[in-house]
Amino acid sequence: MTEVSPGVYEYKFYHFEQSTGANNYEIVVTDGVDILDIHAKCNSVKEQFDQNLTEVCAYSDPLILQTIFETGTAQYYFIQNSAFEFTSNFDENTLIQAASGNPITQLNPADYAPGSTVALYIKWLPTGTGQPGTSCPKTLVLNVNLGLDPTKCLAAIGDRTWVDENKSGVQDGGDTNLAGVTVTLVDETGAEVLTNGLGEPIIPIITGTDGHYEFTNLKPGTYKVKFSTVAGYERVSPNQLTVVSGVFGGSVLDEELDSDASTITGITENYVLIAGDYDISADAGFQKIAVALPINLINFVGKAFENSINLNWKTNNEKNFSHFEIEKSFDSKEFGAIAKINGSNSGLYNFQDNSNLSDINYYRLKMVDNDGSFQYSKIISVKYNENNSFVSVENPAQNGVINLVTNILNPNISIKSVTGADINFRSLKVGINQYQLKISNSNSGLYFVIIEDENGSRISKKILMY
Repeated sequence: MTEVSPGVYEYKFYHFEQSTGANNYEIVVTDGVDILDIHAKCNSVKEQFDQNLTEVCAYSDPLILQTIFETGTAQYYFIQNSAFEFTSNFDENTLIQAASGNPITQLNPADYAPGSTVALYIKWLPTGTGQPGTSCPKTLVLNVNLGLDPTKCLAAIGDRTWVDENKSGVQDGGDTNLAGVTVTLVDETGAEVLTNGLGEPIIPIITGTDGHYEFTNLKPGTYKVKFSTVAGYERVSPNQLTVVSGVFGGSVLDEELDSDASTITGITENYVLIAGDYDISADAGFQKIAVALPINLINFVGKAFENSINLNWKTNNEKNFSHFEIEKSFDSKEFGAIAKINGSNSGLYNFQDNSNLSDINYYRLKMVDNDGSFQYSKIISVKYNENNSFVSVENPAQNGVINLVTNILNPNISIKSVTGADINFRSLKVGINQYQLKISNSNSGLYFVIIEDENGSRISKKILMY
């Protein structure tokens, strides 16, 4: 016997065949060439591993199969959708056929039902294979049990429907719950979602006296919530004046306090839910449909002076009208009455506020008819500071037009979006200290109007545009 080093060798095999005639033989060369791979001495190794993935979320991202290890590399091939075991009558052709396919690099839990088992053939090549004294290739089978308990990774969404009693546009202490609103869960296209992550039907919810609703056991994904109307009520405009922190001296939205449903469709914006999420910020505010009063408010402005803030407003068409109640707030949420002024049919009114003046003061008018019905004006804000500069804007603004009053001489006015981008607009001076700002191609949303004086001092106002 001749010993050879590990490697690949070519062998030609011959055999004798008897020709015609007694004891006559001839050598015949076989067709083709056989390749013999000789490597370091190895025993045939067959190993089987069972892996239980009971904590994997049924809706999680695909599981990436590791291919590179410190001691070698692995390629994975699908065998069957059940456990595989090496038995005495093991047919290696089963693994050969599996390896003839394309290797896989991941397992997607979404492709399997909870409790499924998938068998994978692993072609394992240790580092250094083929050299004397090193590890040998192995035949490995990995049985993966996908426990996939769907209850471990579901999501939920909910909140309440409420009545904006003081018409502040946000939830505050004086608001009440609203019953009778039909709440429907829809996907990002607006189509109704019919089943949850457990395969159970999702039924639209009609809110009770607590105004509460919730949709649970949802697959992680993107959803919207649709709120119906209720007789005698209309939806509050979303994303209104929820002041929580400064941006250019202004503020940003508090998503848990403002209303989220569109006044037109009743549908919210997208809510992206991941495994385990419970989003409780998708609410809808409503207000009673106002009865038209026999009065028309033409304008309502405020000006700051040395020791006071003067409020002026103009009306027409006063019939059967009772009085005005002037309400004030320091946060645009909680308002309280500070004065009552009876109707005079003159159409011109004013009031001087000289107590408890803060940096920013918010005002609105409650216009009351003889029969007790009433409406609120828009909210205006007046900035009061020691240098006696003031800026007053009518808020919210509509149709791309912002009315502004300031005593700053030659003001440098700019408008920015909530992201800080400059907004194109045209400024018209329409009276003493009065300006009209017209935004080209305006969109509904929040804007910041910034007024700078000749000394570089700036005053910023947050505006909601319809």
